[in-house]
Amino acid sequence: MSQTQDFIRGLQLAIRKAELQEFWTDYSDDSRVSFEEVLIKYKDYYNGLDSEEKQLLLQSLFWEQVKTVGTPIIEDIPDNKSKVYFLYSKDKVKNSSEEPGKKRDLYLQGDFHGYGSTLKDEQSLGQLAGTDILFRSDTMDKEALVTYYFVQLEPSLGDKPATHFYGDIAYQPPSFFPVTLKEPPSDMPASKSKEEIAMVSNLFWGEDSVVVDEYCKFHKSYDQNSGFFCADSKKSVADLGFPIRMKGDNAFFDNFFASKVKSASLALASANNKVIDYPENREDLDKCSRSILLFAPEDKKAIENVVIIYDGRFYQLGNTQERLENVFEQNTAVIYVNPEKGIEEEAKRSGVQFDVTDSLPGMNERTVDLKHRVDEYAQFIHEELLPELVKRGFAIPDDPNKRVLVGSSLAGTASIYMGMKYPAWFGKVVAQSPSIANREKLEDFVTQEQKPPPPDLYLSCGQFECPEHARNQGLPFAKELATHFNIPLHINPYGHQMEGWSQELEKSFRTLGLVTTVSSSLEIEPQNVRTLVKQYQTYIDLNNQERDKQKSTDAKEDIRPDSSARTKKFD
Repeated sequence: MSQTQDFIRGLQLAIRKAELQEFWTDYSDDSRVSFEEVLIKYKDYYNGLDSEEKQLLLQSLFWEQVKTVGTPIIEDIPDNKSKVYFLYSKDKVKNSSEEPGKKRDLYLQGDFHGYGSTLKDEQSLGQLAGTDILFRSDTMDKEALVTYYFVQLEPSLGDKPATHFYGDIAYQPPSFFPVTLKEPPSDMPASKSKEEIAMVSNLFWGEDSVVVDEYCKFHKSYDQNSGFFCADSKKSVADLGFPIRMKGDNAFFDNFFASKVKSASLALASANNKVIDYPENREDLDKCSRSILLFAPEDKKAIENVVIIYDGRFYQLGNTQERLENVFEQNTAVIYVNPEKGIEEEAKRSGVQFDVTDSLPGMNERTVDLKHRVDEYAQFIHEELLPELVKRGFAIPDDPNKRVLVGSSLAGTASIYMGMKYPAWFGKVVAQSPSIANREKLEDFVTQEQKPPPPDLYLSCGQFECPEHARNQGLPFAKELATHFNIPLHINPYGHQMEGWSQELEKSFRTLGLVTTVSSSLEIEPQNVRTLVKQYQTYIDLNNQERDKQKSTDAKEDIRPDSSARTKKFD
C-alpha cells in the first residue's frame, strides 16, 4: 500500500480502538485518493465531533499515525513527478511576542524551498481550518533529493525575499562578471554589516527559530536539524548508502572519522604548508591546518591516476569512498583534504583579512584555502603533498592528465581556478555547484582578451540552486561559466548538498575517461577485460596529448575566440 493508504488504514484502526465514530466509512483501498483528500475528510470529521475532549483525542491519534508512517507524505503523480506534503502541529509553534494570543508563522527552509527568505507562496505552511494542522504541498521531480527544516518567525518578518535579510549577498546581478560593478544596478540592495549578517544567521539557524521535523524518517548525519528525503515514494534514503546517525549519538563523528583514518592507506596533516604526521589526538589535530587521508591500491606502484578531493570529511559522509571503490580499477589513488581549525590562525598570521561573507554558515576556515590563499593551497598540493607521497613509495603520476581536482561550492570554483592557473599540475577538474563567493579568482580568465583553454572540466550543478527554488545563484552562475568556457553543464535534481554531489562523481569520472565500462552484453573472457581497459586508456591518453598540443597552438594565437559562435550545452 502507499503511504497515504497506510495512513488512512492506521487512523481508522486507531479511531476504532478509541471507540470514536467510524472515520471515512466508504473508503476503499481500490480507490486512488490523495493525501489532500485525507486532510479534507479529517477536517470535516474533526469539526463534526461533539466535544473538545474527543477532538483532543483525535488530534493525538492523528499525530501518532503521522509518526508511524513518517514525513513527508509522498505520492506518485503523472509525468514522473511526486506530490510531497509537509506537516506540523500549530500547538507546538511558539507564541508571538508581537501579537499576543497568536502563534508565530511557520516556514520551510531548504534547497527546494529556499534559505534565508519567508515567501508566503513558496515557503509558508497554512492551517487546516478548525484544526491544529499546519501543512503545505509541493510538486517535485521524482528523482529529487531534498533537504528541509522549519523556522518559526514573527509575523512582521513574513513574505520577505532573501535580499531583505542578506542585502547584496543574495542579489543576482545581470552578469556575475565583472565582480565589482562600476555603477551598481538601481535595484541592488545595500550591503549588510558583519553584525547584521550574524543576526540574520541566528534568525534562520538559531535555536529560538529552528524547528526540527521530528517525524521525518531521515536526518542528515552532519545536520540533525535537517530532514532529508528522495521524492520517489518507492525509494528510501536509507537505501542510498549514506551513514546513519542515530538520534542522540554524540560520538558519531569521532567514531566515523576514526574508522576512516584507520582504513586509510596513509593519514597525514599539515602545518604552515608543510606535511606532518597525523596527530594522535583531537586537540593536536585542531592545531593543524589540514588533515589528509590517502586511499590507494595495495600495490603502491600500480597507481596511474590520483584524485584530490577537498572537503574530505563531507564527501566521506556522502559515502564517497565506498562508491569510488566500486567504480575505479585498482589503479587510482584518492586523497581527501579537509581544513582544520588551525588554518584560520595560520591565515591571520600571514596577513589574511576575512570579510563579512566569510562568517556565513559553511564558510569559515574553508575560505582560507578556497578564497584567500588558493595559490598557496595549489602549491602545497603540487610541491609538498604529492612529493611526500612519492617519498613514501606511492607512484604519484607527473602527467597532469592523470591528476584530478574535485571540489564543490567554494572548492568547485577554486578547483576551476587551479586547473586553469596551473595546467602543468592539474589536467582534469570536477567542479560541482561552484560558488559565487570566491568567483573573483576566475575574473581574469573570464574577462581577459586571450582566454587560456580550460582544463578537462566536468561542470555540474543542482536544479534547485536558483532563485526559483533556493534563492541562491548557483545555477545561473554555473550556466554563465559554461557559456564563458564553452563546456557542457550537467544539471541534476538536487540542491546545494553533499548527497547529490557524491552520487554525481561516478558520472563525472566516466565522462573524464577515468572509469571505463565494458558492456555486460558482450561475452568477454575475464583475462581480456584488463587488456581492453588498457587499450582504451591509451586511446584517452593519445587524445589528451593531441588536445594539449592544440591548447599550446591556440595559446600562441593572438586572436580572441568569437563568443557569438559559442553554443550553450546543458543537460
